[in-house]
Amino acid sequence: MNMFLAVNTGIAWLDTLVAALMNVVNPILILVAVAGIVYSIVVGVKFVKADSKEEREEAKAKLISVIIGIVVTIVLIALFYFLAFNIGPGKLIDPPNSGLI
Repeated sequence: MNMFLAVNTGIAWLDTLVAALMNVVNPILILVAVAGIVYSIVVGVKFVKADSKEEREEAKAKLISVIIGIVVTIVLIALFYFLAFNIGPGKLIDPPNSGLI
């Protein structure tokens, strides 16, 4: 079942394209976010268990990179939803009642 409904805007092909992109890109973005969180936990454990100062600095640099990556992913998800629900003449698609936004 498609959770995005096309609105009659006269450019139905664009509505269909946006809905198809939402159905493909949304799960990918969520998977990337979950992978980033899991990786940050792994790197955090390596940081805590590091024996030498070099290992600790390396883990710290990786942890900073992971946090930046998670923030960028969250911003991309928010931007993706904003663009998907606010482009074109009026709204191209109705946002789902999923509580995500």
